[in-house]
Amino acid sequence: MIEIKQPASADQLKPLLSALSQLYELDRKVQARSEFQALGRNLEKMKAAFDELGYRIEDPQGQGYNETRVDLEASIAGSSTEDLVVTEVIKPIIRYLMRDSTGEYSKIIQRGVVVVESRSKKDAQ
Repeated sequence: MIEIKQPASADQLKPLLSALSQLYELDRKVQARSEFQALGRNLEKMKAAFDELGYRIEDPQGQGYNETRVDLEASIAGSSTEDLVVTEVIKPIIRYLMRDSTGEYSKIIQRGVVVVESRSKKDAQ
């Protein structure tokens, strides 16, 4: 892997985070529309290129949520706060992977912005 240092300031990261978020949105739209499936291969190559640089896009859709999660900023839909699940992703989680002699670890460089609701409410609909 090429050693590239992560930009130091949040302002320097904004264009990169914007590009990664747009890539996530494109991927979701291609998956939703069958006529765009041919673009999927190109999107996978773009994601792989960012992955080689250490940047990972994580989709929390359908994952459980509780207030101890530090990788998400959530808005709760409905009145129940029991058994919450991510129902809408506004921004994905973006991580920067770092590798050294002791192993691999990640740093959250963009917290996911999501809407969550009670799984029991979702199942009742």
